Amino acid sequence: MEKKKLISILFAGLLFFTFIIGYNIGLNKESKIKKDTKDKKQQLNLDVSVGKIRDKKILNKIVSKDAEIIFEMECTNESKYMIERRKKAEDEGIVGKKGIELEKIYKKAGYVVKEINDNKVEMIRGTLKYKPNSYILMTENNEIIIAHSDKNGSVFDSEGNILDRQGTGTFLESLRAEDISNIINGHESIQYATNTELNDSIKDFDIKYEIPE
Repeated sequence: MEKKKLISILFAGLLFFTFIIGYNIGLNKESKIKKDTKDKKQQLNLDVSVGKIRDKKILNKIVSKDAEIIFEMECTNESKYMIERRKKAEDEGIVGKKGIELEKIYKKAGYVVKEINDNKVEMIRGTLKYKPNSYILMTENNEIIIAHSDKNGSVFDSEGNILDRQGTGTFLESLRAEDISNIINGHESIQYATNTELNDSIKDFDIKYEIPE
């Protein structure tokens, strides 16, 4: 009788142990599936934002000391891009780096490499979406400008022109590092519901400009 009881206990323990192992394997497999799905979605979004103009060979090219790095944003659905900012590769600290390294560095802001040659490094990204019907601080050719988003959160019209563009005469590099990052990444702190909010805020950026009421 005692022997049967012992066997029953051992059998129950074995079943429990088997269940725990199976459960953990299932969790790990589910976690891996979710991660792979997320990675695929991120890659899909990346590919969609830049169309079919990328050349994978570019990722192995190395940035020249004499090159200029140019950051561009897509402003229409027809692969038309606006230059946001430009800088010497040496000043940006990317000389000697490969294209694949650049994509890791600028991944947060959504940039991918379009071109690398002796004279330039071209980084492109899809159009940023902002809060609808808001005043936006963004950068065009190194200058801080004020734009206005439409009901869909876009700052471009169908022809790729910036909506209600107002120049400020202030350059991006004159701002604090945190402010530069917020403008580049389209942070909500640089999006304003009214021109009053905008005017009050840009004083903190030391931008000598005020949009008319």
